[in-house]
Amino acid sequence: TEPYILPTPVEVAKSWWTLTLSGELITAAGASVLVFILGFAIALATGIPLGIATGVSQPLRDFFDTYVTIFWSTPSIALLPLLIVWFGLTFETKLVLVFLSAFWPLVINTQVGIQNVDKSYVEVATAFGATRMEILKHVLFPASVPYLVAGMRIAVGRAIIGVIVAELFTSVTGLGARMTYY
Repeated sequence: TEPYILPTPVEVAKSWWTLTLSGELITAAGASVLVFILGFAIALATGIPLGIATGVSQPLRDFFDTYVTIFWSTPSIALLPLLIVWFGLTFETKLVLVFLSAFWPLVINTQVGIQNVDKSYVEVATAFGATRMEILKHVLFPASVPYLVAGMRIAVGRAIIGVIVAELFTSVTGLGARMTYY
């Protein structure tokens, strides 16, 4: 291809090196990482407890299940125009998109993990006089960790996509903004 249409790999490498030395790439990556960490942390702090609550409580599961299904099946990126209308082209828009991208896999996987704990474990803990909180703390939560980790792996990938897409369309900072500029 012609270099004016698509740069050669050598030109890309030279530009990468120049941007790295100038500090522009590091600054952009820092802005992206900040949005990712904050959005992901909020998703962890809210998604796991909601997943636990819906995993142990049938009435809560019945109430939230429809909403979880709707929002999980809706691509978070499709909500970007609505988020821009609500929050403008701000840091909060990026943060909400990252949060929404990571939140649903955490809720679903935590809920499924809690529900799939072998019932005999709960029966043994109950037989030994464990309270509901002790069963949750010492039986349900530890047994659901593989599901939780799987949810976190999915959430990380979706959150990274959320950061880049949000920055492509909403900001002048971060890696997405640098991609748009260059």
